[in-house]
Amino acid sequence: MVQPLEEQHIAGKESPASQVLPAVLLLGAVLLALHLLLQVIVEPLPSSVPSFASELFPWVKVRSSEMLEAFHEGYQLKHGWAFLACSGALFAVYGLLVGKMKGRQPARTDAVVFGGGALFLAAHLFSPVMLSTDIYAYALYGRLVSFYGTDAYQMELSMVASDPFHALYGHETPSVYGPLWTLISAGITWVGGTHIGLVVLLFKLVAVATVLLAAYFIWSILRQLAPERATQGLTLFLWNPLVITETGLSGHNDALLVMLALLGIWLHLRGHRALTVLALTLSALVKFVTGPLIPLYLLMAFRESRSWGDRLRLAGRAALGAVIATALISSAAHVKSKAHTMEIALSPAFYANNFHELIFKGVRYALGEEAASLNIPMDFYSWWIKTSGEVVLRAEPNENAAPGLHVNAGQPLLVISPCTIEGWLRVRDPATGQKGYLHKDSGSTIDFPEKPDPVSAQLQNGIVEWPTVLKANAWIRVVTYALFAAFGLLAAWRTVNFERFLAWAPAVMFAFYFTIMTQIWPWYMLWALALGALKPESLAAKWAVALSAGMMTLYFFLSYYCGIDDWLSCYRSIPTIVIPSLGVLLYAAWKKRATTVNPAAL
Repeated sequence: MVQPLEEQHIAGKESPASQVLPAVLLLGAVLLALHLLLQVIVEPLPSSVPSFASELFPWVKVRSSEMLEAFHEGYQLKHGWAFLACSGALFAVYGLLVGKMKGRQPARTDAVVFGGGALFLAAHLFSPVMLSTDIYAYALYGRLVSFYGTDAYQMELSMVASDPFHALYGHETPSVYGPLWTLISAGITWVGGTHIGLVVLLFKLVAVATVLLAAYFIWSILRQLAPERATQGLTLFLWNPLVITETGLSGHNDALLVMLALLGIWLHLRGHRALTVLALTLSALVKFVTGPLIPLYLLMAFRESRSWGDRLRLAGRAALGAVIATALISSAAHVKSKAHTMEIALSPAFYANNFHELIFKGVRYALGEEAASLNIPMDFYSWWIKTSGEVVLRAEPNENAAPGLHVNAGQPLLVISPCTIEGWLRVRDPATGQKGYLHKDSGSTIDFPEKPDPVSAQLQNGIVEWPTVLKANAWIRVVTYALFAAFGLLAAWRTVNFERFLAWAPAVMFAFYFTIMTQIWPWYMLWALALGALKPESLAAKWAVALSAGMMTLYFFLSYYCGIDDWLSCYRSIPTIVIPSLGVLLYAAWKKRATTVNPAAL
């Protein structure tokens, strides 16, 4: 039964509906305006790519890849600050609204929240740009199944070289997604064909639909477990600016992943434990990151079972459902080879946007690698040039830097770092072993020598093969996977009932972020945010919100990747992850201390 509003007001814990609903409408209108403004602001960001929405909706501005490249070349600091200001305003209004949602609210308020979230998502469907090329990747992998009739986990460049989505995606890596997502992608591309705008829209519609379903499950679960928090949990997830932009704007499949996980929890509350395992399995068949939730849930379910017979029946039904679903989906998705997900996740190239990247560079430097090579991208491969005249290598990439080695005309040099924005290359002279900078116009590309010296042979194989890189990566993997395993054992020990499962499920996602997920992207925050919303008053929920706000700024810092101010990109994990996390932990420590000293103060 809904608690009378008069009692809510007297208790001092809930806001009267007469005050909350007008605030929701007013702040919702502000958020909608900010989301529409965001679509304009993100166009100059180097992360933006065309959505081809103009092919379907004539009122949408035409934005081609060439037009956006021109915008990107004219990118200025003012564009980045505009994006930060708009993102900050979105999260400020959103945070204010979430704080007002304490206490059980009437049905009309919940309806407005649902409707508002749907409106925000729908508004981004008509955006001329997206902030990621992931939809192009989904389409390419889907077309490998639906159009080429082959395996998305074993891509052949000769087969897809002329595919329109390959040209847009620009990579030849096999799929890293689960077979369920490959199957869904195949269905979407079968419907959309080569109509790029339609295919992009269909993927975005799937993301929008699954976000709304996920929001419904959060609301429904909380209505049963903590009705006084149902509206707050709904708002915390559905109105989160990162959720809206990464699904409505960019169409990421993480929405489906969290929806299926929440479906499993919803089924558990209705007594369908085997179906819960099936839903969690389907979630892991979208992306494998939710896989650890399956044994955690089964262990909890076994503990709550009354007899060994009940446990054996649950284990049998759960295993049967999971195996049959996996086999049928894998067969329908033409899966013939293993996914390369684990190999990619363990690769030295799998460091980006997380603080592990800084640790990786620090360990490499401690192992003797030069400081000048630490910021070279992992996908860089050296090449050889021949000087067109006598040149002088410089200590820094500019004409006024201290002169170094004098190189005669026609001397072959190995390029050991990518071209800087000023047009300078860092090279190594194989004859002397000395290194320095010369302008790219000082020489021309030549073929690799048949028998280079041992050091040059090692350097030209690519940075991922350097001994310091391999050793540093091995050490970090051993430590982080050991930490994740230890955390998993702790979670298994503490998950004694369903209430504890709800607390430890988002904690497992945080363990991913801070241990083995050495490469992280903003849309990954949906994992912890969706599960944390089931306990909107918890530290996990606050932490997920703080990280979602921090990760939104990543698009600003990535704008300086390999540019003049590339130090902003090098240290991007500090403002995006480290500072928000420290802020939440310090707040939690302060609150705990204040409660201990004076419990009546809070």
